[in-house]
Amino acid sequence: MLNLLNIKITQKQIVGLIFLTILLVLFISFSRFPKLDEINEDLEAVTKPVVECFQGFCVETEKSLFERWKDFSIAYFEIISVGMIFAFLVAGLTETFIIPTKINTYRNRGVIGQTFIGLSIGPVWNLCSACVVPIANSFHRKGSGSAYAVGMVQGSSTLNLPAIIMSMTIFTPLLGLSRIIMSLSGALIISPLVALAAGDKTNDITIGNADDQTLDQPMQNSFRQMVYRGIISWMKSSLKYLIRLGPIMIVAGLGSGLVLQWISSETVSGLLGDNITGILIAATFGLLINVPLLFEIPLVALLVIMGMGISPAATLLYVAAAGGPITFWGLSQVLPKKAIIVFAISTWTTGVVGGIVVWIISSNLTTNSILT
Repeated sequence: MLNLLNIKITQKQIVGLIFLTILLVLFISFSRFPKLDEINEDLEAVTKPVVECFQGFCVETEKSLFERWKDFSIAYFEIISVGMIFAFLVAGLTETFIIPTKINTYRNRGVIGQTFIGLSIGPVWNLCSACVVPIANSFHRKGSGSAYAVGMVQGSSTLNLPAIIMSMTIFTPLLGLSRIIMSLSGALIISPLVALAAGDKTNDITIGNADDQTLDQPMQNSFRQMVYRGIISWMKSSLKYLIRLGPIMIVAGLGSGLVLQWISSETVSGLLGDNITGILIAATFGLLINVPLLFEIPLVALLVIMGMGISPAATLLYVAAAGGPITFWGLSQVLPKKAIIVFAISTWTTGVVGGIVVWIISSNLTTNSILT
C-alpha cells in the first residue's frame, strides 16, 4: 500500500502496519467470515414459502410501521457497529501511523492511476459504502486524491470477494455478471468524474505539521515514546471521526430504514416490473438507502420472489451497494458539493444503463429465471 503511494516506509509506519494487520485479522476472523453464514441463513429465510425476516427486515408482518422500523433500525445498527468501529480505528491509524504527513500522488499518478490504486485497495477493507467512508476520508486528507477515495469506496462496497462470489453463485450468470461489470464500470468511470468535479490538480501538496514529523525522528524520541505518543494520537483521531460522522450516520441509517419499510408485495409487483419504469424506480430506491455489506443480496432475492423483474434486480443489486445518503454525506466532509452530486448522479446513471442493457439481453433469452 505504501509503495503504491510512493511513501518511504519509516519505523513509525511499520508499527502502524503491524497494528493494521492485527485489526484486519481480528475483523475478518470474527466479523467477515461469520457474515457469510449469516447471509446463507438470510437466503434460506427469504426463499421459504412463508417469507421470514432477515437482519431485522420484514415484509409480510402484522406489526405496525413504527414497530417494523424500530426492529430493523436496531438490527441495522447492531450489524454495522463492528464495521464502523473498525473503520474509525483504521481511519485514525492511517492519519497517525501509516500516513502521518501529507503525500503527493497527483503529479505522477493522475486521476486514472489513483482510481486503479483505490480500486485495488478498497476490497481489502470488506466494508459497506458508508462504513468505508472514514478510511477514504483519512486517505484523502493526507493527499491521496478524490479519485483514490471514491475508487476505494467503490472497491470496498461492490467488488469485495464475498459479494462477487455470492452474486455469481446465488443468481443466474446474467445477473451475477451484471453486478461485476456495473461495479467495475462504475468505479472506473465515476472516480475520475468525481475527481474532475472536485477540481483535483497536479500541484504539490505541502508536508504535514511539525508534530507529525517529530514523531518520526529517532534521535529525538525513543521507540517507546514514539509508540506511546502515536497510540494517544491514534485514539484522538479515531474519536474525532466518531464525533464527526457518528451522529449523522445514525440519523441517515434511521432514514434508510424508514424507506425500506415502504416495500410490500403490492409495491414490488406494481412498480418494479421488468421495464424502464421499474429500472428507474430501482435505481432511485437504491440511492436512497444505505445497507450493511451483502445485505443487498438477500434483499434482491426476496424482491425477485415477490415479483421484481430481472432488469430492476440488476440495477438494485449494484446501486444499493454502491452508495447512499450516509456515503454521500460522509464524503462531503472532504469533497465539494459538486463532486458529491456528480458521484450520486453517476451512480444512479450507471445502475440505470446497466439495468437497460440487462433488460435488452434478457428480452432475447428463452428464460427469464433470476435465481439459480
